[in-house]
Amino acid sequence: FANANRHLLAKFKMAPNSQPVGTSRVGMTTRAAAKQRSMQAFAHEPGCKCTWIDQVDKEAFAKEVKDLGKELLAGQGEEDERHLNKIINWAHACTAIGIGLMSVLPWWSMVPALLLSLGITARWTMVAHHTCHGGYDTVGNGNKGGRFNSRRFALGSVWRRLFDWMDWMMPEAWNAEHNMLHHHHTNELIDPDLPQRNFTYLREIDLPYKAKLQLC
Repeated sequence: FANANRHLLAKFKMAPNSQPVGTSRVGMTTRAAAKQRSMQAFAHEPGCKCTWIDQVDKEAFAKEVKDLGKELLAGQGEEDERHLNKIINWAHACTAIGIGLMSVLPWWSMVPALLLSLGITARWTMVAHHTCHGGYDTVGNGNKGGRFNSRRFALGSVWRRLFDWMDWMMPEAWNAEHNMLHHHHTNELIDPDLPQRNFTYLREIDLPYKAKLQLC
């Protein structure tokens, strides 16, 4: 995993302390080239029908999205900070209880595994995901460049890495792959989270349908 993360950072020329998209130092040339390659690939896809995009009022759509962003940003405040702290406390509680029950319950019990997975998933999908997107940059501690600021969260030192988000993936690699590639190229061929492509092997492999479901 570490080698794959380093390869991803090198591929997109991101320094180890690079910031998420929106505040990153990744050049627009890299993004434009990736976009062009993706669209060229789609143009050669059999049965591709992308003409609907020509009927969209792109300027009006962009304005609506920007206006919505301003409205949501203006609505952020103490309630969001309280919600974040509540999720963090629940995640820590699930992890602590899960570890404690490992030595009490029988080996076949799934309760510790369930609690540990809930704690890990909450820290990833509810804390790290939103923070790396800059969701708490203007709220509470994050507004002061503190722990939950996207420019600081899990970046810059081993201590920040362990204290903020101790997981198998590098936060810098997550910022590059998810914030930049996925959100800037959603459902394009360059999107790393494109299930139509990622599960090609599963569709083509010669196995019964029920066996394929197990592989999922």
